[in-house]
Amino acid sequence: RLVQDIRERNDPSLAKDWDISIQDQEETFKDDLRAASGVGKRRKGKTRASGPALSQQVRSLIGDGNQAFVDSDLPGAIRIMQEVIRIEPRAAPAWSVLAQCYEDIQQKDRALQLRIMAAHLIHDAEEWDRLAQENLGFHQQALYCYRKVYSLDPSNVDALWERAVLAKEIGDLRIASQSFLAILKRFPHDLTVLSEIRPILLELGELATGATLFQNAFDHYQQRFPAGSGPISGPPGSFSILNLLVLSDLYNTLEDFDKAIRVIKAGSRWLQGRGDQRYWDLLEDDREFDIEGINRAACNLGTFLYDVNARHRLAVARIRMGDANEGIMHANIVLQEDVLDYAALFGEIADAYYERGMWMEARPVYELLSTDESTSSVYILLQIASCYRMLDELKEAADIYEHVRLADPTNNDAKMKLAEIYEILNEPRKALDLVYQVIDSRKRRPKDPSQPNDNGSSAGNPSSSLFSEDRSSKNTKSSRANPSNPNRLSQAQLKELEAEKEKDVLRIYRRIKEIWGRDVEGEGGESKGVCSG
Repeated sequence: RLVQDIRERNDPSLAKDWDISIQDQEETFKDDLRAASGVGKRRKGKTRASGPALSQQVRSLIGDGNQAFVDSDLPGAIRIMQEVIRIEPRAAPAWSVLAQCYEDIQQKDRALQLRIMAAHLIHDAEEWDRLAQENLGFHQQALYCYRKVYSLDPSNVDALWERAVLAKEIGDLRIASQSFLAILKRFPHDLTVLSEIRPILLELGELATGATLFQNAFDHYQQRFPAGSGPISGPPGSFSILNLLVLSDLYNTLEDFDKAIRVIKAGSRWLQGRGDQRYWDLLEDDREFDIEGINRAACNLGTFLYDVNARHRLAVARIRMGDANEGIMHANIVLQEDVLDYAALFGEIADAYYERGMWMEARPVYELLSTDESTSSVYILLQIASCYRMLDELKEAADIYEHVRLADPTNNDAKMKLAEIYEILNEPRKALDLVYQVIDSRKRRPKDPSQPNDNGSSAGNPSSSLFSEDRSSKNTKSSRANPSNPNRLSQAQLKELEAEKEKDVLRIYRRIKEIWGRDVEGEGGESKGVCSG
C-alpha cells in the first residue's frame, strides 16, 4: 500500500495508508521460535528472496538519485527515488537513499518508516536492531523490529530480552511472557529470567506455568548440588530461600498444599546442607523443625533453625489443608515475632484461620494487627467484626461495624453487615434505616464512571508509526489501573456482584419490614402513634 501510494500520488501521509498489524506477524515469529528451539513444526512458507535483478533503467535512475543526493539536491533526490520505487518497489537502495533524504530534512518519523521498508528487502539483523533502538517512542513498531532481529538471527537472545522488557514496560504481558519463555528454552532454569516472568504469569493468571518453571529449576539445582551448600545464607547456584518461598506460594495459591509442604521442607533442608537426609520425608509431621520446648508423643530426632518465612508457609499450608494441630504450632512460633516487622505474615495466618472457620484463632491475630495504625485497616476491622459475629458475640460485632460506619460513611458493606446484626437483635428500625442509606447511596452512584482520556502520554504521535500504537496504551492502562490489587474484577463480574448485593439489600429490606410490621401490631396505640409521626 505504501508503494501504491508513491505510485499514485506524492502525498506526505505515508502512515495512514500503511498499517502493519503486529498480530498478523506473530505466527511467523512463533515459527522462528520453533525453528530455533527445535520444538514444534514450522509452517511451510516461501523462502526469503535475495532481491530482484534491476533493469538498466532502474539502475540509471538510482545513479541519478545518488548524484542528486551528493549534490545536496534533496527534493530532486526524493523525486527520483520515488520514481524508482514506482517502477521497482523491491529496489532497496532507493528506500535507503529516500530515508536519508527525509532524515536530512528533519522528518525523522518518516525516515524511520522508510528504513523499516528497506530492512524488509536487505534482511540484515543488525539493521533491524538499530531500527528497534530508534523506535522514537513507537513501542509496537519497536516490538516488531526486535521480532525481526530474532527471526533473522536466532542466536541473538539480547533482542528477545529487549523485546520482553519493552513489552512488560508497556503492559503487553502476553508478548512479554512469550519472549521470556523463549529465552528459557535457550537458557533453562535461569533465575534472572524466572524473577522477571513471575509477576507476569501472576498477572495473567498462569500460576500452573509458574509453578512448573520454578519446580523444574528447583529440581535442576538439586541435581547439580545434591547435598546443598551448608548455611541457608549461602544457597548453591544462587537458588535462594526467596525462590523456594515463591514456589511454595504458587502451590498454596493453587491449593496444592501437599506439594507446598513437601517443597518447603525438602528445600529448606537442602539449603541447610542436609539434602541427603531424606528420611525426614517418612514422617507425616514437621518435627524436623521443632523448636526447643515442644514435646511430642514420640521422641524428637532433633531441631534445626528454620527461616520464619518458610515456617509461615508451612503454617498456612497446614491450616488450609485442615491439619490444625501442626498448623497452629507453626503459627504460634511465627506470631512470637514483632507484628510491625511481619505484619503481612500475621495477616495471611489470620486469613488462613478465617477461611477454615477457625474464628477463635483468627480473631486475636486480627486484633493484634488492629492495635497499630501502620498495620490496621478497614479490612482488618471488618474481619474482627465478622469473627465476633460468627462466635455469636453480636453486641461486640455491632460496635465494630458501627465504628467502621462512622469512620467511613461510604462503606456500604459495613452498613449491610450491621443491618443484619440489628435484624438478629430485633432492632428493625435501626436496620431499616441502614438499608435505606445503602439504597440511597447506590442510587446516587453513577452507573458508568467516565475514565480520563490521556492522549498525551505516549512518547510519539501514533499516526507517525507503521503500527497501531493504541494497543500498547490500552494494555498499559488496563494492567496498571490498580497495581495494588492483582485480583481485580472485570466489568461483568462487578455488575454480577452488584446485582447480588442488590438482591441482599431487597431481601433484608423485606425481612425488616415484616418484622417491623409485627412489632407495630403488637405495640398497639403507642406504636401506631410512632408510625403516624
